Order: sequence, then structure tokens, then C-alpha cells
Amino acid sequence: MTHEELIIWASGTFLTESLPTNYNIWTDDQFNEFIESHAWEPFENWDAADIYESIQSLAHDAEYNLIRKLIPLKS
Repeated sequence: MTHEELIIWASGTFLTESLPTNYNIWTDDQFNEFIESHAWEPFENWDAADIYESIQSLAHDAEYNLIRKLIPLKS
């Protein structure tokens, strides 16, 4: 799974519609408008930047935990 795919997956936790596969070529205005228009109710009053930061954090945590499970840390 690519980083972009993880972002799309994680966006479904915060948005009513996941980011589309071409989200990374949008302008900042298009991107922010999509996030604000599709914010899930608990996040609808958040800034687009704050929602995206949460999406990135979840994607990072998922990626990190997947990698840790596949390649355990050695003591």
C-alpha cells in the first residue's frame, strides 16, 4: 500500500467521502474545499488543515504499525 493509498484510507475516518485517487494533483483550494465539504459531522467545524493533519497522523500510525508487525524491532 502506497502512502497516498494510506491517506485515502485514513480520510474515510474523518470525511463522509474518502479522498479520490487524484487528490494529490489538486490545487490547495480544491483540496481544502473537498475536505470542508465532506467533513464528517464531529469535524465539520475544524479547519481543513486540522482535518488533514489528523488524516496524515492516522495514515502514519497505520503505516508505522504495519511495518512494525512485518519487521519486528530487534532488542
